[in-house]
Amino acid sequence: MSSNADNPPAYNEPPNTTLEPTTFLLSETNILTETPNPTPLYTLSRAVARLTKATKEVEFSRIEHTVTSPSDEPQDKPRARHIYNLKYMVEVPGGLGAKVNGSTSPVLFLHSMSRRNLYSHVGIRRSRLHPYKKEMQVLPIELSEGENWGLPKFKKDAKPIFTIRTGDEGAEWMDGNGRVVAVEERSEEKEYRFVMMVELERGIVDVLVALWCARVWQGADEGREKVGEGIDEG
Repeated sequence: MSSNADNPPAYNEPPNTTLEPTTFLLSETNILTETPNPTPLYTLSRAVARLTKATKEVEFSRIEHTVTSPSDEPQDKPRARHIYNLKYMVEVPGGLGAKVNGSTSPVLFLHSMSRRNLYSHVGIRRSRLHPYKKEMQVLPIELSEGENWGLPKFKKDAKPIFTIRTGDEGAEWMDGNGRVVAVEERSEEKEYRFVMMVELERGIVDVLVALWCARVWQGADEGREKVGEGIDEG
């Protein structure tokens, strides 16, 4: 008869682990570490770089690892845990084509699917006075089911969690102290990279990577619209 020592219990990675600076690569529905042996850390239900605004929601899951030792050799069992839904809402639901303004309600936001998440529902806000300004903020949001056309609203007087400053070659993500914590990159080969510059708690990385994927989705959609407009005009 075997004892507990012969079959130690399974264990999961700690929920509050930190991640060292690394580069994430978006490959279809997987977000991998850009290393000699790429490791998937997150997965998506759809390939966001191929989507348009016709899709409203994409599931975002974190790859977690459970290690068991029923024998002499430990066995690593990866499991996808659904933590956020990416939301892309360009038009007001039932609003007869009215556009979401992005300053009082987010076009891009995360719907939290786990109570264990460090951050709950968050969205990206554009400047109300300067909608084309190359700087946006990530703020907590309140879901408005059954009210305000079902549009989420940014929480009043909430401090920004991150600031996104965009440029011609990508974007910088800064924390509340103005420190650059991550950089978006996109190559001419349309490879999407997200470079984490500093060590961060895993829950913070979850939000950063999820919102980055949402921005890739928006960029892909807007890029297709521009191509379509060019064809129509030509």
